[in-house]
Amino acid sequence: MHVKTSRGAAIIAAMLVTAVVAALAAGMFTQINRWLARTDAAREAAQAQSLASAGVRWAAQYLNEESRLGPLDHLGELWASGLPPTPIEGGTMGGRIVDAQGKFNINNLVKADKSISEPDVALARALCAELQIPAAQLEVLSRFISQKMALSLADPPAFAAHGSVFTALPTRTPINVNTASPFLLQRIAGDKTQQVRDERVTRPFQSMADFAARTGTTPTVELSGATNFFEVEVEAAVGSGRAREWALAQRGKGVQWQVAM
Repeated sequence: MHVKTSRGAAIIAAMLVTAVVAALAAGMFTQINRWLARTDAAREAAQAQSLASAGVRWAAQYLNEESRLGPLDHLGELWASGLPPTPIEGGTMGGRIVDAQGKFNINNLVKADKSISEPDVALARALCAELQIPAAQLEVLSRFISQKMALSLADPPAFAAHGSVFTALPTRTPINVNTASPFLLQRIAGDKTQQVRDERVTRPFQSMADFAARTGTTPTVELSGATNFFEVEVEAAVGSGRAREWALAQRGKGVQWQVAM
């Protein structure tokens, strides 16, 4: 009887050990699978980030090459059409290029000699009134720029909320009338722009004399039909990895800054 009891206990002990080993093995494999999944996710995220960064550099290079096609920049050009998410080797990539000089540059409030640019301030006041931005903030910005240095895109939060109208570029820049938003264009030239603003895609303004003749206005701020600064936004995906890059590209000088979003 004693022998049978010992054998039974041994069998039970062996079964328990087997069960414990099996449970430990299962737990180990689960941990390994989780680690592998995290590793794969990290690798795919890094690949997506690398792909987005490459997209920004490609866009900057393309803008340099595109400038050889002619002196004007307008909404009928290929860069303005954007790129929807497009399959590429290993993932997808898409994005858009925005003419930064189609916006009001906050740093235009002050001239190169640090004196206030009254025409630009007057235009900014009109924009702020429409957008319900307190005029006091505009005055503070003007004094800040005149006493110190140019603002960056991250500095004026009240204006950053209206990124389709305002920007902050490294230097004073003319507004490109071929790409300016209808909202901004109307504040520059009044209601007479309604007829010409849509035809800019196929019939861009060839010069500022052409703009004045077709709109019947004589603008007081500096305008142009060409651009040096562009905002580039690229989104990339590789597996479960996602990345988004935002950058400012300057023709002839490449990417000025680039941030992950």
